[in-house]
Formats: sequence, C-alpha cells, structure tokens
Amino acid sequence: MLLDVWHRAFTKAEIFGIDISKKKLRERIAKKSRIHIIMGDERDSKFLDKVGKENGPFDLIVDDALHIPKPQKNAL
Repeated sequence: MLLDVWHRAFTKAEIFGIDISKKKLRERIAKKSRIHIIMGDERDSKFLDKVGKENGPFDLIVDDALHIPKPQKNAL
C-alpha cells in the first residue's frame, strides 16, 4: 500500500519495492507502470548489493520493513 502512495506522490519516479513475502496486494501494484517489486530480504547484504548494482543509484530510500536498527543500517 505504501508503494501506491509513492507512486502518486512522485509521478515521474521509478519505484522499487523489496519484500520478503508474497502479498495479495503485490498483483495489483505490479500492474502499475513505474512500480517494480523485487523479492528478497534486507538482511542479505549480497542481495542488496545486487539490487543496487542492477537498479541504482537511488535518489531516495525509505525503509519500512523490520523496524530494527541493525537490519535498517545494513540496508542503507
């Protein structure tokens, strides 16, 4: 749902969402242009490096995942 907010707020931006689990909302969001959903875990540094190399650099990163400092720090 948060990806919908970013999609409306930043009308020219490419939006990337990373999620560890499948959701029903995923199908609805994935059909919107400019929203890209990537399956993975923010605690996995190799995964994050790959995402950054394939899709970055990013202008803005919002972490709304685990709400635990160590994984958030790792993700950023």
